[in-house]
Amino acid sequence: MALNSLRKLAIYILSLLLLVPSYSQAKELKAVYAQDYLPFSWGDEQGLARGVEVDFVKALLIEKLGFKASHTIFPWARAQAMVEEGQADVFVTIPNKKRRSYALVSDIPLFSSNFLMHTGASNPKKSRLSTITNLKDLIKQEDIIHGHIVGAGWHSVKLKGVRSLKIAPSSLQILQLLDRNRIDVYIEQTPLIRYQIKTLGFEGRIEEIPHILEETHWHICLSKKSSFSGVMPQLNALLVKMKNDGTLLKLQEEVFSQYQ
Repeated sequence: MALNSLRKLAIYILSLLLLVPSYSQAKELKAVYAQDYLPFSWGDEQGLARGVEVDFVKALLIEKLGFKASHTIFPWARAQAMVEEGQADVFVTIPNKKRRSYALVSDIPLFSSNFLMHTGASNPKKSRLSTITNLKDLIKQEDIIHGHIVGAGWHSVKLKGVRSLKIAPSSLQILQLLDRNRIDVYIEQTPLIRYQIKTLGFEGRIEEIPHILEETHWHICLSKKSSFSGVMPQLNALLVKMKNDGTLLKLQEEVFSQYQ
């Protein structure tokens, strides 16, 4: 009788355990990033994902929360589609209406950055651009040719309706267009484009116009179709704790210090 009772108890406990979701038993979390988006994300000579976004994902999801993860570089439009379709679990991005429709967004941003204008050093419209201090006035300049990369969500929204726009497949091509005056202005975040100008050899050829057009915030996002979507409350709790005790600021400083 006692043996039968123990067997029944063991079966009952096992059935309860099977009902509890176990993320550790799931396949490894798949993180995707944009190609050639230095220093935020890019693939090195061995094809390994590197950059600011990769460092944050590793620090939070792997080192802090203990998950296993793969890190893969794709064209940015494809990476977004993979998260939307549930083929990938996580990306780091600036949330917009469309992205929020298919991804859960962290309550607290990983970091913030400013959008500034950039133009070619020899661009004949440089002086006029330097007098513009906001996006509304910039868009009114109908002869100004804008540029951005494929899949750039911020630009697709903010520059909707501009008269002249060229879209390039990567940040390198955008810098080349600026350098050759084939576009007049590229609005981009300061830590990103400063690093690109330095590492890609455009110093002295592309200039920053120091008027902040917008501050933006980068969040970690989980696909709503991902088996890891239930992790978001745990991640949010971690970010709140890190913000309050100062370790999030320390992490930001450590990560960005590598890409100056």
